[in-house]
Amino acid sequence: MLLVKEFIRLLVFLLLLSVVSVSLVRLRLVDRAFLYADSGISQESIETLNQQNSFISDYRLLLNSLLSKSGGKTESGEEIYIHILERIIPSLELAIFAILIGTFFAVIFGMESVYYPRLQSMLDSFSRLVLSTPIFIFAIFLLIVFFYKLELFPPGGYQQGDWTYLVLPGVSLGIRVYARLQLFISQTAKEEMASPFFLLLKTRGLPKRTLLYKNLFLKLFPTLLVLIVLDLGSLLSGAMVVEEIFFFPGIGRSLYYAIRSMDKELLQALLIYSGLVFYVMNRLALGYQNRILNSEAS
Repeated sequence: MLLVKEFIRLLVFLLLLSVVSVSLVRLRLVDRAFLYADSGISQESIETLNQQNSFISDYRLLLNSLLSKSGGKTESGEEIYIHILERIIPSLELAIFAILIGTFFAVIFGMESVYYPRLQSMLDSFSRLVLSTPIFIFAIFLLIVFFYKLELFPPGGYQQGDWTYLVLPGVSLGIRVYARLQLFISQTAKEEMASPFFLLLKTRGLPKRTLLYKNLFLKLFPTLLVLIVLDLGSLLSGAMVVEEIFFFPGIGRSLYYAIRSMDKELLQALLIYSGLVFYVMNRLALGYQNRILNSEAS
């Protein structure tokens, strides 16, 4: 019964997502002619470019494309499903790299600073600064320092199996993952360490590492995992700004290209892909969180 409800919810979401995708693309394509403003095309050609089908016609075309084997074709003649599949692997590698590096440093710094309030306050301030700063600022800073000055990592691009291409874009994305998780660990750890349970553990003289990583971390881990899954879903949906700065061939850069070139079919497919990935990851995180709450209540 639960699976049936979840399936119905997914179908409703896909219906709404497809309607929104068609609507957004139609708004974007209100005036395509400006792309050819300097090409000297005739007024008749401009009027032809600006003509639009009805919403029903566009929606029917979208369904036909999605249900076909190729998913339709881009403006350049490439099959859409192949186009997306070729970019999922780079996006997946980049997302996993960003999650791993962000989570690792968040756990280490967040846990180790529990016994040092001044350090914890400094780390919290840095995390808030990161979250309030546009992500392209960090991307450009890393590019200048680690490529232009130190020449340690490539400035962009991608080669499968070569992790050096993931470092600069991965750290640019991972620093925001770090900031969110570090603030959660810091604030939650402070509350837990002041609870009667952990005060009792302290009086028993447990070693600091045991108290932090065997007791505190295991208590924080379920909620921490939910936050990680949400971040992963967000990154898999496409990191448009960072991928464009580092000309990384992922979903985000493809989405940027589709918006800029007004590639109608590709843009609709990518919007549906991004929305579907984000929905699935959020539902997984929510289901896991509900299971934790039910186990704690029982």
